Amino acid sequence: MGKLERFDIELNNPEEAYFAGQEISGKIIIEVPEPKKVNEILLELKGRARTYWTKHSGKSRKHCSHSEPYFLEQFNTAYTHKFTVTRDGKEKERILPAGVHEVPFSYTLPKSLPTSFEGEFGHIRYTCRALSTTGYTVKRSADVVKRSRKAIMNFLSRQEEYGTKESTSNRTTSIVGIRRTCGIDASKTTVWGILDKCPNIVRSRMKKCPQLTQGDKHERLRWARIFMGCDWGKTQLLRVFKNKPIN
Repeated sequence: MGKLERFDIELNNPEEAYFAGQEISGKIIIEVPEPKKVNEILLELKGRARTYWTKHSGKSRKHCSHSEPYFLEQFNTAYTHKFTVTRDGKEKERILPAGVHEVPFSYTLPKSLPTSFEGEFGHIRYTCRALSTTGYTVKRSADVVKRSRKAIMNFLSRQEEYGTKESTSNRTTSIVGIRRTCGIDASKTTVWGILDKCPNIVRSRMKKCPQLTQGDKHERLRWARIFMGCDWGKTQLLRVFKNKPIN
């Protein structure tokens, strides 16, 4: 029997971003040019945090890592069960007819999930994966935003790929990332909230690379303790903005 022409996941939210506690829904799309034996179509939704760092002792170095699951749900869609056929009066097989098949799914995310995060020393990722017993696998990532006033403001203020925000001058500022002294990157969806809520953050330009200086020590310590288990030693934030003239 032939191979699958298409095995994919489409989420109903085109931005693939969700609030904690919100329902995530979509469909698994399977396209077969001719009848194909597929016993099961499985779905897995997973959220996991991972950190990694290096310990130095004299001239030796030790690479360490730690991961923590937030949730793991696995489902059997049972879609193929309606295509069960009997061969020789004994053996049962599930044969998908030729054509395009859409397998809908939905799942309500836990309300306590933390916001997605990507950094040099750690990440929080949420994925949706579909598997078939024929060996086909497809995975999609989704951003999750915690339901808090600050997180919602950050989420709504994001525009296009990185987000832009007009300043009082004749320039507009685009977020290209935020990188702290220890190398931990804050999610782009959180940057504007930090700028709006922390007036002691000063935007300054050094050569052609704008930089930030942060006077709020407690905020830095919080990030360091969560992702590295250590305190910050410096206050400089690197390469956060690039300014472009407003058209």
